[in-house]
Amino acid sequence: MTTHIVFAFDGFPDLAIERSVLADQAVEFIWSHGVDTPESRAVLRQADVLVIALQKITGEVMDAMPDCRLISRLGVGIDNIDVPAATARGIWVANVPDYGVDEVATHAIALVLTQLRGIHILANAARAGVYDGQAARPIQRSTQLTLGVMGYGRIGRMVGSKSAGVGMRVIAYDPFLSDEKIRAAGAEPTDLERLFRESDFISLHLPLDANTRHIINAHTLGMMKPSAYLVNTARGGLVDEAALLDAICTGRIRGAALDVLSSEPPRADDEVLQALLKDERVIITPHVAWYSEQAQVDMRTRAAEDVRRVLRGERPRTPVNEVVAALP
Repeated sequence: MTTHIVFAFDGFPDLAIERSVLADQAVEFIWSHGVDTPESRAVLRQADVLVIALQKITGEVMDAMPDCRLISRLGVGIDNIDVPAATARGIWVANVPDYGVDEVATHAIALVLTQLRGIHILANAARAGVYDGQAARPIQRSTQLTLGVMGYGRIGRMVGSKSAGVGMRVIAYDPFLSDEKIRAAGAEPTDLERLFRESDFISLHLPLDANTRHIINAHTLGMMKPSAYLVNTARGGLVDEAALLDAICTGRIRGAALDVLSSEPPRADDEVLQALLKDERVIITPHVAWYSEQAQVDMRTRAAEDVRRVLRGERPRTPVNEVVAALP
């Protein structure tokens, strides 16, 4: 019996990795190019497995897939999936939480250092013929600065390690880790208020849920130093972008660097995101922190291996829910 694996996005150049991992399975690969149109819903009806990126998967979408056994998220965050709805329908949900740790941490530190040295501002000034280096002043010595890390999991810990490598003091907040574990991982534990007040850079590495949505808001931005920067390589919904724009425009903070936005790509009629894009105090990269050639191979390989496990009646390696009935 053939298993239908539906990919809900625009696709990879080829499926050589997936074909190799699933070579011992009778599978057919199908592209749905989304989940919301009548055409894509017709394709979804064939799905035994759905592979997604950032597509929003609701209970309604799941109801269009009566035979689906697994939703495989190519990435870490699962805020775009109604996990309780999947569990209620007997559908496994699995992600790949460990494929791009170094990449995201490196991207976050690259954004920190770019802001610290004003590289983006200086490069733009030089391109415009301004060659005296005044545009980015004042620039502070890295060994005199504090990086506050919000979320000290895999990525947060690596960000802390990399920033300590350039001499920065690292403080960290994580409600799920004890102070002892944070210290053991190389950072000074702190509460949120102290993190906001003492950090010269704040780097976000939290999951997006009801407790963390807009954790960066007018109130918390108001606690930051006027010279401080915000860096977000986690989830766009962590930041109230209108409040961020206001904080930058009024000088409450110095700038921001964002790899993730609440709407991607930003719509032309979104005045807040368009203003952030145009402001030279803000760096925006197109949700690429996760990427390296090696990370992409790891992500696809591990996701395909989880598909293979479920097709063999086994538990996924990295499930985010429990579907006891799916096990033999």
